Amino acid sequence: MSYQSSSSPQPSLPLVVTLNFIKDASIEHEYLASMVRVKHVPLSLLVEAKFESAATVLLHSLAFLPRDMQHRFRPWQIILCLGSSDHSLDSAIAVDLWLSRLVHVDFGWDGKEKEGIGHVHGGRRRRVSECI
Repeated sequence: MSYQSSSSPQPSLPLVVTLNFIKDASIEHEYLASMVRVKHVPLSLLVEAKFESAATVLLHSLAFLPRDMQHRFRPWQIILCLGSSDHSLDSAIAVDLWLSRLVHVDFGWDGKEKEGIGHVHGGRRRRVSECI
């Protein structure tokens, strides 16, 4: 007699990491909990931050990070620069590091960004489900 599970395994939720951007990430955790896992990395832990496995990373600017941290990003990651004052510098750094998924967001952290992140990861999950 073979054993079959009555439910199919659920894919793990994508990880979204905020690097020293949001002081209190409880709203993001609550709003995005069904779509992604949110992990906030405060300034005090920035050097030890493990964001290499994150699907999306939120930060102010790539230029604010030390060069060794910039090199830890992966080409497949979505990097959202929220409120960067120098788009051309961030874009140049991204090109230098072969990061093709850099997005500049110029408005405040309100529901629009959260909704956009949810749509991005919802689309990724649908594509993964279709491939399985």
